[in-house]
Amino acid sequence: GPGSRAEVPFVAALARAEGETVSVSGRIDRLGVAGGVVWIADFKTGAAVVRREYQRQLALYRAAAAPMFAGAEIRAVLLWIDSGGFEELDALTLDKAFENWASEAASPT
Repeated sequence: GPGSRAEVPFVAALARAEGETVSVSGRIDRLGVAGGVVWIADFKTGAAVVRREYQRQLALYRAAAAPMFAGAEIRAVLLWIDSGGFEELDALTLDKAFENWASEAASPT
């Protein structure tokens, strides 16, 4: 609809807890802006079960979008294609998922 875009690519530099900056890239399935709120949606198939990796994925997407939409509330939802349902992940869940990612040691290259 108006104010939204599909398949939005991004690259962001996100800081881990120990100060290391990590380049993260991805593609947001649907990004919408309405009334000062930024909506990030990710489409999923299969059983409508929120898994840890989905929480982490949307937490990273939210962190990447935050500098682009300074001061806006950023909300994230999973859209279940098979069942037609959706589930919003609350800010606390997303904050915790990001903190868990940030506190992990980076993988050696």
